[in-house]
Amino acid sequence: MSFNESNNIKEGDYVIVKTESVLRLVELKNNKPQYLGKRKARFFAAVGQPYGSFFEIKTDGSLSKLENPEEIENLLVKVDDNGEIKDNRSLTDSGESQKLTTSDIEAFKKQGLSGQEMVKKIVENSSSFQAKTAFAKEKYLRKKQKKYLNFVQVLKPNIRLLAEMYYMQGPLKICNLRIDSLSQMLAFCNVMSGGKYMIMDTVAGLLTASVLERLGTNGCAVQLHMGSFSIHSHQQVIKALNISSELLNSLLYNIDLKSVMSILQENRDEIITEGLPDARTFCNKHVKKGMAKAEKIGHIHKVKEILSAKNMDSLLVAVKNHPANVLQLLDFLSFSRPFAIFSMFQEPLVDCYVKLKSRGDIISLNISETWLRKYQVLPDRTHPCYSMSGTGGFLLSGIKVAPKY
Repeated sequence: MSFNESNNIKEGDYVIVKTESVLRLVELKNNKPQYLGKRKARFFAAVGQPYGSFFEIKTDGSLSKLENPEEIENLLVKVDDNGEIKDNRSLTDSGESQKLTTSDIEAFKKQGLSGQEMVKKIVENSSSFQAKTAFAKEKYLRKKQKKYLNFVQVLKPNIRLLAEMYYMQGPLKICNLRIDSLSQMLAFCNVMSGGKYMIMDTVAGLLTASVLERLGTNGCAVQLHMGSFSIHSHQQVIKALNISSELLNSLLYNIDLKSVMSILQENRDEIITEGLPDARTFCNKHVKKGMAKAEKIGHIHKVKEILSAKNMDSLLVAVKNHPANVLQLLDFLSFSRPFAIFSMFQEPLVDCYVKLKSRGDIISLNISETWLRKYQVLPDRTHPCYSMSGTGGFLLSGIKVAPKY
């Protein structure tokens, strides 16, 4: 009953396939070919190999393992400028410098030429390559090698990789929740093994998965849903952590927001006895459906019992809509416990700030925005990356304390 701690890739595992510019989540379920961009590959061949292994995707889609990662560097075409000083003033992009046609390149592929040989052929048939500067040559080679040298690394999924992958695929799907904002939420809320946390998450389950990764094999995560829900998580990002079903059922609980709010309005005795299934449910033709309903009702009662103690360690919220309707959830926290609310926009958090300020039991309220910029660090070419995200959203944080009477 644990996370997948094996260092070897197993059948049925989710893995991260990484290239120079792409992260892709792949389930190794069967030997059917899958696509990485336009490249067809049979990633199932990675089963049994250690995580972190490098593979070359052959023309037919099969994988060939590289025993030594340094082999990749040896396969790359290198720039040799012999110390000559050149510039690009005489070069014009007429589109006629490459002698090879598309049909020639396709013919090379059918002949089974390796990516390294393809790049060499292209370089040899470029009339302008030798006239380029060393920097221009390297840029040209990187572009061609990225296209024809089909190397991938198979990695064990973790939250850092998954957060980067989801952000690359579409930031709006996860409300622009960057890895830096996510890490600040986890750090401020002191998420750790053995804790009890409430999570409201409409960012594809990324926030819930982050809490589960921190919990390890001990603790409790209650995921709150706006509407209908399943007591068994089907979110891909949670499955990607390769947690066993037994462990996941002991860590993760699901409940709808309406049922949670009812705890604040009704007596505990009423809550625990309400909605019990009729025994006749199991005597009709819908036995399986009745059992599933009874299981869900039992699950909800168990979650209500956990929350009724009002001793949760933290509340983490990342939702697309206005978060003001979840502020009552702070009543389930113990005293001196933190919370963090994330939003793409500042205005909803300002509204929450004003409401929380008037409660009298919230201190250290703060709205922050993280500034993050990546840098390229290469010899003689260290500079900020030209393309970057405009914002990683806003974060409202605070601490619940005992009210003054």
